[in-house]
Amino acid sequence: MLFKAKVLCLDGQLNNVINIRLDIKKQDDFTKKQKKIYALAKNSFTIKIQNAIITPEKEKLYLNHQARFKGYIYKTLSQFLFGESPSRLNIYNTKEICVYDGEQLVAFSFFDLGKQSIASILCVFDSQYSKYSLGHFTMMEEITYAKEHAFKYYYPGYILDQSNTFDYKLKMGKFDYYDGGKWRSYESINYENLDGNLIIGRLKEYESKLIKENIEHKWKYYPYFSLGYFQDIIHPFVKSPIHLVLEEDKDEGRYKIVEYDIETDYFNITEVIECPEYDFILKQQDKLINQNDSNQWEKVLRYK
Repeated sequence: MLFKAKVLCLDGQLNNVINIRLDIKKQDDFTKKQKKIYALAKNSFTIKIQNAIITPEKEKLYLNHQARFKGYIYKTLSQFLFGESPSRLNIYNTKEICVYDGEQLVAFSFFDLGKQSIASILCVFDSQYSKYSLGHFTMMEEITYAKEHAFKYYYPGYILDQSNTFDYKLKMGKFDYYDGGKWRSYESINYENLDGNLIIGRLKEYESKLIKENIEHKWKYYPYFSLGYFQDIIHPFVKSPIHLVLEEDKDEGRYKIVEYDIETDYFNITEVIECPEYDFILKQQDKLINQNDSNQWEKVLRYK
């Protein structure tokens, strides 16, 4: 199964997921600062590019790096790459860049090769080597690999409109972004037309009607909405990322909410129920929860 979210609930707000790619032919040379980072790593460490393989050494580095991740947290590197698939790397042509300080692995990145493109999958580094900007270095090394092997496009994943966590990616060249089936220049992006902003705008329109009728309500973000796309046939999970809560029965774990479905352009008023039996999912996604934000759901929800 494949799932690509258009929005993420992070840091107590709805973030638009903006997928980007770099046309290798249009990529300018690295900046002076980037060249210094690249040269420093090349001169300070041993760099190996080879077929990807998971080792205990990489698993340990991944575990120590988890505090830097945003969003869903996989417990192991193996789960991150393959889930529960027994086929491992058989279905992908995955390469790795390994950075060694002597015999010690201090950073690595994985990237997949396609017919005309490469896709950056993951970068992990030892926090004690942060001054070397090894995340930036491995990204530059991936781009260099793409140039040397005549690939057309480089896909570094996504950025977020409400967070600067991934903005460093945009410094690597002139990127395009994915817009409804077409790739457009990132400079032309219209943030108002992104799904998350459209959802919030429509809910604000509905909220104005609630206010006019003096109906009490409050906003709540739902970080676990992606579960709704992997539907439980008997009890489908809630699949909307943000709600207007009309009624609460916390003792029974029942709520009445207003949600907006951007796919159909409809509002739904529905009753939802907490699913405490899925609390184990919360432990894997604790990075999604802002413990000080009362406007975030802290339970998995399903429709009644």
